[in-house]
Amino acid sequence: MVVVRNAFQMERADHGKRDEGYIELSSSIFFRKEDLKDFDLSEGDTVEISRDGKAIRMKVKTDDTAPEGGAMIFNSIYASQVSTMDDFKRFNAKIKKVEGNPTKLDEILRKFEKK
Repeated sequence: MVVVRNAFQMERADHGKRDEGYIELSSSIFFRKEDLKDFDLSEGDTVEISRDGKAIRMKVKTDDTAPEGGAMIFNSIYASQVSTMDDFKRFNAKIKKVEGNPTKLDEILRKFEKK
């Protein structure tokens, strides 16, 4: 898994981190089209990305700039759910197809609320 910045995502962030366009990009995982069959995935599927007891659901999309044989996600609160400061830009994770939708931003934010 590679975490990258995206110019369009940065532009959407100017509208606020709750902007639908920003959230859509941030909650997507990108594969090369030719790699999808190796992962038994199709564009539009929802996947769960998990590692070290942390997990997040994301929507599958294709992008020719994704790493060959791997996946790419954008730098956001979504990426922070499955990465650490030691390996934020590149890490290994389990990816499996699941039912449902990507994790909602509010689900993530609730984890940070004081109880």
